[in-house]
Amino acid sequence: MTRQERFRYILSYFNSKQPNVDTELEFGSAFQLLVATLLSAQCTDKRINAVTPALFAKYPTAKEMAKAETEDVLEYIKSVSYPNSKAQHLVDMARMLVKDFDGEVPSETDKLTMLPGVGRKTANVVQAVWFGKPTLAVDTHVYRVAHRLGLVSSAANTPLKTEQALMKHIPTELVNKAHHWLLLHGRYTCTSQNPKCNSCELNSVCPKRIKNSKLNSLAIIITFIIATLYGCSSSKFIPTNEYLLDKVSITSDDKHVNAGLLEPYIRQKGNSKWFSFFKIPLATYSLSGRDSTKWMNRTLQRIGEKPVILDTMQMRLSQEDLANALHNMGYMHAIVKTNVKYHGKKADVNYTLHPGEPYYINKVDYNIMDDSIAKILRMDIEANRGIKSGDRFTVDVLDNERKRITSILLNNGYYRFHKDFIQYDADSARNENDINIKLNLLKYRANDNAPITLHPRYTIGTVSYKSGDEDGKLHLRESVIKRNTRIEEGMPYRAKDLQRTYNNFARLQAVRYTNIRFHEHSDTTILDCDMQLSTNKPNTISFQPEGTNTAGNLGAAASLTYSNRNLFRGSELFSVELRGAFEAIKGLEGYKDQDYQEYNIETKLQFPRFIAPFISNSFKKKSRATSELSLSYNLQKRPEFHRRVFSAAWRYRWNDPNHHSNYRIDLVDFNYIRMPWISPTFKHDYLDSVSNRNAILRYNYEDLLIMKVGFALAYNNGVNAMKANIETAGNLLHLLSATTAHKHENGQYTYFDIAYAQYVKGDFDFTHLIRFDEQNSLALHFGLGIAYPYGNSKILPFEKRYFSGGANSVRGWGVRELGPGKFRGTDGRIDFINQTGDMKLDLNAELRSHLFWKLDGAFFIDGGNIWTIRQYDEQPGGQFKWNEFYKQIAVAYGLGLRLNFDYFILRFDLGMKAINPAYDNSREHYAITHPKWHRDSQFHFAVGLPF
Repeated sequence: MTRQERFRYILSYFNSKQPNVDTELEFGSAFQLLVATLLSAQCTDKRINAVTPALFAKYPTAKEMAKAETEDVLEYIKSVSYPNSKAQHLVDMARMLVKDFDGEVPSETDKLTMLPGVGRKTANVVQAVWFGKPTLAVDTHVYRVAHRLGLVSSAANTPLKTEQALMKHIPTELVNKAHHWLLLHGRYTCTSQNPKCNSCELNSVCPKRIKNSKLNSLAIIITFIIATLYGCSSSKFIPTNEYLLDKVSITSDDKHVNAGLLEPYIRQKGNSKWFSFFKIPLATYSLSGRDSTKWMNRTLQRIGEKPVILDTMQMRLSQEDLANALHNMGYMHAIVKTNVKYHGKKADVNYTLHPGEPYYINKVDYNIMDDSIAKILRMDIEANRGIKSGDRFTVDVLDNERKRITSILLNNGYYRFHKDFIQYDADSARNENDINIKLNLLKYRANDNAPITLHPRYTIGTVSYKSGDEDGKLHLRESVIKRNTRIEEGMPYRAKDLQRTYNNFARLQAVRYTNIRFHEHSDTTILDCDMQLSTNKPNTISFQPEGTNTAGNLGAAASLTYSNRNLFRGSELFSVELRGAFEAIKGLEGYKDQDYQEYNIETKLQFPRFIAPFISNSFKKKSRATSELSLSYNLQKRPEFHRRVFSAAWRYRWNDPNHHSNYRIDLVDFNYIRMPWISPTFKHDYLDSVSNRNAILRYNYEDLLIMKVGFALAYNNGVNAMKANIETAGNLLHLLSATTAHKHENGQYTYFDIAYAQYVKGDFDFTHLIRFDEQNSLALHFGLGIAYPYGNSKILPFEKRYFSGGANSVRGWGVRELGPGKFRGTDGRIDFINQTGDMKLDLNAELRSHLFWKLDGAFFIDGGNIWTIRQYDEQPGGQFKWNEFYKQIAVAYGLGLRLNFDYFILRFDLGMKAINPAYDNSREHYAITHPKWHRDSQFHFAVGLPF
């Protein structure tokens, strides 16, 4: 059954069962409907109807409620959800209705959503129920039912997208009823928990019901065999005298206009393609028959994609939208031509852009009608103007200037100013491609009936704080609240202070939400600020079990974490994590114990401020940094050795959301690694034996001190992502070594007979995402890391060495199975340490495509390796050399599947070796031409994308 057929079936069913459906809320006017709808958010209509009679008796109109105080209204609505915030919204809403709309409820969406507490859903309900407009409100019930019944796709992942998708298919005359049908069905039948599927009369067409049946277990298998049947014709589903929209393209005859940027204006596009090439969803649909009563046909059509039939109306509208977009870009004489080529039952559509000559701004005049504002803006100075002679005449240029001026004034006390007070006059100039612009900044007028005055400039009066918690208490220290409040008494109102205050409280772990309201003193320009703070429950305990698989050794682990979000009433985050792990080790001969055990305790204390001596209070107030103290102790018991690691660190973290950046400074990070016991067998075989001695292994099985400092930067704007990290260890200890340390016979300085590590390490990662369309993208990744041991170290500590292979590297190899260089492991028991290096290079390209449901696919090519800086006898062929390293870059290719649940991704990747630097002969070196499954394949399971 197609989506359109499902709509017809479901709407017909509801219309026959509930022809006179209406809202269950009780009201007597537009204002009362607005109040009841606002109160009904996350609350039942039954509860609202029990509350509103007394409320409406006391406050029947907006004018009566506008005179009330929040506490007065709160007494009537205490039993509804979130009574404090709703009471505040009702009073503020009533006052705005009286002030700006003469007490009447407006019928326009933009005016309704200006009212405090009124969102798009509430606005749609009022317009539909009272004013009879064809609007469809999407609440949690409507959203849930629309998705469960398959009326919208998974791409409609917001209420607005769901509303838009539903409106496309519901006839105008049924829109108002459809809201109530879907809402009531979700409220009484298709409930969030334990839906009544067995008694639901729509279960025969419900995708959720169908999906849960055992017959649909074949759906995924069918999808994978579609490629072999790709040639199946879809013409049987194309009506007579109509055509399949095969290809859509857009070109421009002006090289200065990037036609690709205008693709979003094309309303109708062809069927989706896997990896931008294969129309597998269309082929899947084409395998089905016309008889929708057969489960196989319904299944194929559900997981497939219906042919896109060329719609000439959509084509014409696309043509108009493209022309309008060009006009907005300054090409006032632009035209768009459409060319359709037919071949059989298919059609290719090309939109050709003819932009013509762009328009430019010749002369700019600023007419500021308010003298006080004119003194602030100083538009008589050319540098203060956002529009200049010679600029391109575009809608964006004009609108950006309105936004810029509005921002300046909102940050200089003009609380009531908005960009609609700025208007433009445009006249043609000396020739047809020049425009004279006049910007008019109008005087203030509160509403159509109000007199014209100068714009009022507001000053902050009192700043008060209230609790939004049930106990009515503020659970943060007064100093903490004031430090995070940027709104100051006696200062002009500034929008940026309001936003910074919201941002400051949003980053506090203890705060659930913040509500800031301003109240004007009558007949003055004084604004009192009321801040309501609601806090989270401070204490949480979580338990997380997990399974482990290390090189085929199965095990289990569990962690127990206690957190306190408000330890000292300053939103300090304190946590203690206990973790235990057990693993059964196989195939380890000559050792008494065959099990691996690990126990770990880690505690962290995070302060939401910058803590350091000699730092001014003003800097601390402006800083968005957090300070973190961490302590941990790790105990490992293996058959070969026992290991203890004590760690302590003090670091700072902060972010710059305006520039998509995050920073971290490790002021000090101290690690003490102790090896209290080593198995005699392991010690004899690998540490003391002259014939089998391994310098890298030996160094990493000695007691060691690591004291490092570091800096890290991360940037991500959704297209480009970059990570950089640099750290160095041992320098402070080295400065003190001449007077306080003891020099060992091997030349290393030690403290208490323990050597310290000395090295410098830097890492850089860059990812660029190229989006072809909504379903296909290409991710390109480059990673480079270099670490150099010096001074007191000739070998890097094992934890700081690089390895290659695995789910996030070159996926044709397992973890620590590649490199360094052309080194090939010989002893599987110690290769985990021999296959490490001082340098790492990763080069990755991954083509990603959405397949169906929550399943995504990927095709990838990976390259890279690791190398050592020094020559080590234990790693022949592993040293980096400029004239050889490029010959030692390993290459892999493969396919991946991802289960994308939005909040996390399960990833399955199958990698195959293409070029293997461990072999010199061409047959094994170029594995891509002579593949062997057991030698060259590697399967990976991971959580999250690889880069």
